Parts: sequence; structure tokens; C-alpha cells
Amino acid sequence: MTGVTPEPVNSTILGAAAEHYVMCQLLRRGMIAALAPAGVPDADIIVSNRLGSALAAVQVKARRDIGSDGGWHMKAKHERMDRPLLFYSFVDFHRYDAFVSLETLAALIASPDPLRLAYRRGIVERALTKKASTGVQVPDPAMRHLKEAYLRHASEWCAREELDLTFPTLRDAYYDGDNWVDGIRHPALPVEVRLRHRLWTTSKEMCGLVDLIMATISESDRRAITVQIPEGARVAPYSKGKGIQVSFPVAELRQRTGFDDRIAGQAFESMRRLVAWYRTKPA
Repeated sequence: MTGVTPEPVNSTILGAAAEHYVMCQLLRRGMIAALAPAGVPDADIIVSNRLGSALAAVQVKARRDIGSDGGWHMKAKHERMDRPLLFYSFVDFHRYDAFVSLETLAALIASPDPLRLAYRRGIVERALTKKASTGVQVPDPAMRHLKEAYLRHASEWCAREELDLTFPTLRDAYYDGDNWVDGIRHPALPVEVRLRHRLWTTSKEMCGLVDLIMATISESDRRAITVQIPEGARVAPYSKGKGIQVSFPVAELRQRTGFDDRIAGQAFESMRRLVAWYRTKPA
């Protein structure tokens, strides 16, 4: 079945979406609300009543059902805050990437203008015709089968080998090139550090990579890590140089060849090594 699935959204854009959603809801309820200037600590939205005689701050937290804490990334400092006029708003986006088939979309399209209705339905019908003539399917069921087998085996393997990893939940649909398993967490890793498995990289390399990603890092720590990486690992910049990733190459997993528990096991062992290295690396 061909369908429409939104492209993955990074955490910064998702956070902005949550802030605008909360601000919209406050305005709808008759309050005066505006986004706080960038850099204001502990506040995303400033709220007042219509007269401006009462002010409050709102910090917005968004989640996507990832990580060992289910996506609510809170720190110890939040528990110690005692501010009567600081409020938290939690926005749950765990189904933001839900799948809608093109067949369903065609049935949902409506417009009082017959010409506009015909134009919109024509777009969907052309996409369905292309799918029927080429055999191309987006999302790719084979990719979902691969991810389903991967996540099922990951749960069984980690329980058997006593490795405390938390993997992302299975989505309803995946694209053909959706080759990352991202947001893998271990309780020994801080929030800004995570694991990722790239099931394959390029046709030239013909390998996958297991990454330990440090999203932000100082220049001194970057230099120290570069000379302290574990044997057989690679190091590369992350997020245009804001962070760093340390990676072990593993055999690739592709949907056309199917799931391989031996390769997956190698990847999970690489995750164990990366966690152990991070915990024991010099500060």
C-alpha cells in the first residue's frame, strides 16, 4: 500500500512546534502569550492576563516516544526548582509520524469547488497510477519487516546478555532509505549522549556503523577523544561540528537480504563496547 509519511523532524523543530502549539492554546483561552526571547533561562513562553497585572512563565517539553525515559528528557535541576510562577507544559508528539495511505487520502479529500476537488484528487490518482505501473512502494513494507525483526531480536538479545539498552518503538511505516535505528539509550549515558545503528551506509563501503553520539562537546574534549578512541573505531564530526561521533563498522543489514541475527548481535556487542568505553574514558 502506498502512503504518505512525513519526513523525520529533528528535535529543535519539534520543540518549536510544541511551543507554538502551547502558545496557541493559551491565546485561545483569552490569555496574552508570547515566545520568550532566545536565551531566556527556564522559560519558553511568557503569559499574562489581559490587564497585564499577573505574569507567569511556561517551559514546554515535547516528546516523541524515544529514549529510556519515554521522551520526557528532564534533569535533576528541574526537580529542585521551586518557583510559584513557573509552569510546565508537556506536549506528546508520539504519533506525529502516523501513516496515511494514498487510498485513504483520496477518499478524505473534499472541496466545495468541483475544479479544485478534481485537481486535488488528480494528484493522488497520478501517484497511485505511478505506483501500479512501476511497482514502487512508499512506505516500504520490506523495511518495516526488517525493523520489526531487528527490534524484536534486540529485546531478546539484551535480556539474555544483560545489556540495559532501550530502543525506539516500531513505527507503522518506513521509507525505503530509512536505514537508521536512532535514539538508543543506556542508563549510564547522559541525555546528550546516545547510540545509533546505521544499518547500511554507502554502496562503496558496504558496511553499517554503530555510533556513539555526543551531541555537544568542547574543543578540548574533542581533541582528547580523538586520541583515545577504542581500537577499531572511527571518529567523525556530528551536527556540523557541534558534536562528535565514535563508530564501529559492522556488516550491513538491508531489506532485500533480510534480517540477520548474527549481524545484529555484532552491532549490539559494539554498543556494549562503546558504552563501556564512554564510562571509563578519562574525563
